[in-house]
Amino acid sequence: ISSAALPVFPRDYGGLELVVGQLALGLSEYYDVTLITTKGSTIDRNKVNVIETIEPDWTFEGEAKHYLNYKPFIAKHLLEHNVHDTVILDHTWQGFIYLFQRMLEGDMHIVHVHHGMMSWRSIPIKYPRLVGLSKAHSNLISAQLGVPCRVIWNGIDVVNVNVNVNNNDTPVSNTIYEVPFSHYLLCINRITKEKGIHDSIDIALRAKTPLIIVGDDIHVEQSYVRRIIDRCLDNRDLIQYIGLVDNETKIQLLKDDRCIGLITTPTQQWMEAFGLNAVEANAMGKPVLATANGGLMDIIVNGVNGYFKRSIDELVDHVEDLKIKKISAEACIKRYQENFTAKKMVERYVKLIELVLEGARW
Repeated sequence: ISSAALPVFPRDYGGLELVVGQLALGLSEYYDVTLITTKGSTIDRNKVNVIETIEPDWTFEGEAKHYLNYKPFIAKHLLEHNVHDTVILDHTWQGFIYLFQRMLEGDMHIVHVHHGMMSWRSIPIKYPRLVGLSKAHSNLISAQLGVPCRVIWNGIDVVNVNVNVNNNDTPVSNTIYEVPFSHYLLCINRITKEKGIHDSIDIALRAKTPLIIVGDDIHVEQSYVRRIIDRCLDNRDLIQYIGLVDNETKIQLLKDDRCIGLITTPTQQWMEAFGLNAVEANAMGKPVLATANGGLMDIIVNGVNGYFKRSIDELVDHVEDLKIKKISAEACIKRYQENFTAKKMVERYVKLIELVLEGARW
């Protein structure tokens, strides 16, 4: 079950939905897979059964409507199949599927994978089978709810990112941006305060290194976006603001030989559950400069495929290392290939699913 926020695959921003789509396709090599998603989804229906519910909706109410639309399908499926042969991987934000579990006698095989900060105050059932995206993320969820939480890293095949299509099945045109710099750091993130875009700008200015900023600036607080745009305009000789781009444009900016690496600086008031942008960068052979936060510390090995540091001052010092290519593209790609491809993610989920089918609860 994907979120109600975006279709699978998303046309622009949408890390969760991108991961869920590649996971569904990978699992279809092992199981009969049904994907529950929103309208406008473009996943290969020859490999995956697709149930579409509502128009994409980012709100709590939207996710409730999403649940009410797929609830009849779940009921019908469980009537026609052995409940113990079905595993539900819930990637939604609110976990409404547990409401269905409460109506049944016995155990449904529900696994809830949370993709961000956990807002729940209590567990919905005795054994919710929770999964986090990194060690720090899992530990936080476990401490918050008082139950075990397993860890499965995300994975993605960057070179095979979804073909962006609109509702008429025609390709979405990609804007080619003129980059005015001979080299640059790239910031890929939602344009929000907790993602620390302002700190990335500070680092670039202090290191006198050009910075390009792309990311979702639509579904976020607009006053912060305005603040960031104003800072970029005030420092246009070093900072270029682009904003929301599609996946293909994002990857092209990463692949560009002038890109010396990714910078991502989430604040300490926020936990980065994983850090898919860091994986995308490594897949393109680019190192990552990051604050020591959540999943980024699982992805980055200091001095191998990037640097994570506690302070902004330390990160400024390491910009020069990226300029002189102290970290090799080969090391970044190796780290990605050994740990964060879609195939590696699918293998981890298959092991988890088999445990659940054998009766594992946590």
